[in-house]
Amino acid sequence: MKQNAFFSKQNRAVKVLLVLMAIWMLWFVGSAIVGQVRDAFVQSAELHYTTMEQVETGYGVVITTEHILNAALDGTAERVIAEGERVRKGNAVYRIGEEYQYTNFSGRVSYNIDGLENVSDIGVIANLDLKNYYNAQQKKNKQTNTAVLGEPYAKVQETMNGSSVYVVVPNTNQTAEIGIGLTVRVRFTEIDETVKGEIVEVLNTDDGKRCMKLNVGLTNEVLFQHRVYQIELPYNSERVLVLPKQALIKRHGANGVYYLHKGFVFWKEVTVSDRWLDQDVFVVESGLEEGDIIVTTPRLVREGENIKF
Repeated sequence: MKQNAFFSKQNRAVKVLLVLMAIWMLWFVGSAIVGQVRDAFVQSAELHYTTMEQVETGYGVVITTEHILNAALDGTAERVIAEGERVRKGNAVYRIGEEYQYTNFSGRVSYNIDGLENVSDIGVIANLDLKNYYNAQQKKNKQTNTAVLGEPYAKVQETMNGSSVYVVVPNTNQTAEIGIGLTVRVRFTEIDETVKGEIVEVLNTDDGKRCMKLNVGLTNEVLFQHRVYQIELPYNSERVLVLPKQALIKRHGANGVYYLHKGFVFWKEVTVSDRWLDQDVFVVESGLEEGDIIVTTPRLVREGENIKF
């Protein structure tokens, strides 16, 4: 009986041990699975410097030296040089019957006559209804083959000797600080082109517009496809280290982030600024450096954990 009792106690001990081992295995495997699932949802980002800027929108008017070719007689014109192609001095641009029209200038040929050829008066451009002009221009891409005696039919644009861009934007406290002598960038959003130029003349209009003439020098000829473009004028730009807003959390009353080093999670206190309120980032003032890897899902991690991506 004593022997049976001994074996009975031993069996119970073995059973308890097996149950504990099973519980431990379940916990271990479960923790590993939970950890892997959690790691799959943890996101991170490498910090970099970027240029932040405010932008004013408006219109840009492209002006260059243009030589008008008037029709020598009435009739149907046959184009020798196509729209947008270059012609050399002394070559024919188009002909009407047997009558050829030659040019005394080299440049880009265009058949879009808009009445603003060689206009350089900033007052004239500043007071144009550029919104209507732009809309009409978008619809007007049809070009006629009918030439009228004495009327402009084609033009040769000098694109290699420097051009001007007249930028017309709202006259605000910010744009009022952009003045003569400054070099600015202008983005032509429709054609994905950016030009840089020095402001040489400024005019404010009575209806709240600010017109600035820029000397832009040599530019991409794609700029001469149209006269008026929608543009963006960047200003108040700075190069800063930025932090995604979702990465910042409070811990013990201080702002900070979780960052990764060799796969492990560490906490670091940081100082940030929200001076770019319209963006989804903070500006890092101190505590982080370019190249730091920070966790952008901080609620999913704890300091000291090992994260496997």
